[in-house]
Amino acid sequence: MRYAVGFAAALTSPLAFALPPEPGKPHNPAEHNESCIMIEPAFIDRGELDDLAPIPAPVYRLNIRGETVEALDPVFRDRGAANNRINLVFVGDGYLSTQLGQYAADVQSGTARLFAYEPFKTYQNFFAIFRVDVVSTVSGVTNDPTQGINRTTPLQMNFWCGGTERALCVNTTRARQYANNAPFPPDQVLAVANSFKYGGVGYPSLDVGTYAGSNSAAPEVAVHELGHSFADLADEYDYGGPATHAASEPAPADVSIYSKAQMLSQSRKWFRWLGVNDPAFDGLHDTFEGADYSLYGIYRPTNNSMMRSLYRPFNLPSAEQIIASIYKVVKPIDSVTPAELTFVDRLTVLNATLIQLVGGAHKVEWLVGTQVVAGQSATSFDLATFNFRKGAGTVRCRVIDESPWVRNPTTRSTFMTQEKKWYISIAPCLADLSGDRIVDDADFALFAIAYDELMTDAGDMNGDGVTDDSDFSVFASQYDAIGCP
Repeated sequence: MRYAVGFAAALTSPLAFALPPEPGKPHNPAEHNESCIMIEPAFIDRGELDDLAPIPAPVYRLNIRGETVEALDPVFRDRGAANNRINLVFVGDGYLSTQLGQYAADVQSGTARLFAYEPFKTYQNFFAIFRVDVVSTVSGVTNDPTQGINRTTPLQMNFWCGGTERALCVNTTRARQYANNAPFPPDQVLAVANSFKYGGVGYPSLDVGTYAGSNSAAPEVAVHELGHSFADLADEYDYGGPATHAASEPAPADVSIYSKAQMLSQSRKWFRWLGVNDPAFDGLHDTFEGADYSLYGIYRPTNNSMMRSLYRPFNLPSAEQIIASIYKVVKPIDSVTPAELTFVDRLTVLNATLIQLVGGAHKVEWLVGTQVVAGQSATSFDLATFNFRKGAGTVRCRVIDESPWVRNPTTRSTFMTQEKKWYISIAPCLADLSGDRIVDDADFALFAIAYDELMTDAGDMNGDGVTDDSDFSVFASQYDAIGCP
């Protein structure tokens, strides 16, 4: 799929979403073009963007809470588990070498604010954060503080993009080239401008967002723009476009042309959330008219969420989409021992290392064959504690995220459930009827009862449905061995 366009297509193909007006300032009706249009090299697809040669720059890793910035440990580049993360890479523009401390502070504030909002807070351990220090020869970016001021900066960031003052655009190709200095390919890129001016945009198809680092609302803008670039959410405010929305249904999860009655009858978008009133996620969920830059003919899930106004929580359809986007990149099981798909014996201890949810936990199930092992919900399973007398060919660890913020069963089963499997290499110890892993007189007594009563289960060694003389020879061979193999 093509994500960037050539000059002709760029004139009619918006690639970015802007953001609401600066808090405390009224909307200017003259600013009607809410989309930032960037002219990129023709026909660059996502794969080509990932393969761009990086422009060398120092890389730093932020811990997940944004409390400290440390020089990147070279060993980190070889840690396989770390690649099972959403690699969020910050790149700066318009920062002199003497201003990199301010850039680091701007990144920290954006990171800290991001993980203060749900669902990012709960899933913060699913992210790896990197800061790339990009040094500029000039301070600031183009059109700051007023239109007509030009600055040549590494990422070519500029306000007044597409005719909207607060639209802060970036050369996405160069942003990704710098971001490619990170140890792993960036899943999301946030370009930070050295500016106190209010602004930002998000490029959903390119996984790039921008914000002005030193503005008082900068951390909020970073969260809003990640809603666009990471989860492909739409703006929920109702100006900037035609008064009445076009008839077609938009792709984003948080806007729809269908009314409440239509949603319920046709099972559209957020029909599962209608009527839910959760103050932590912007209150009552219904169909509120006005969204996606139009007043009429288009609905949003709640009255005033993050995608409509800053300093507001995400609504639940948006949170569900964010969680789905996380699990499309990251799997809940970081690693297992022994290695998956290897042969194990019945004395092996299996272990799974999970990414920890903040304030919650995944559901863990262990299955022998097709049956869930009752009471076995820890991340390790000592196979010696299980009676394999009836035999089984496989053991599986199943991990499920049962988050109440997801109601789509397909999302849960497809993206939020993961399994790891092992093969059992040794035949079951059929004669261990008592389950103590030693075939002794206690087992002989149990076998004798089954033999005398011609039981069809406990003493059936050869699977013919009855305990008889043919089973006795199998039992005797293991009884003489005084134990299981």
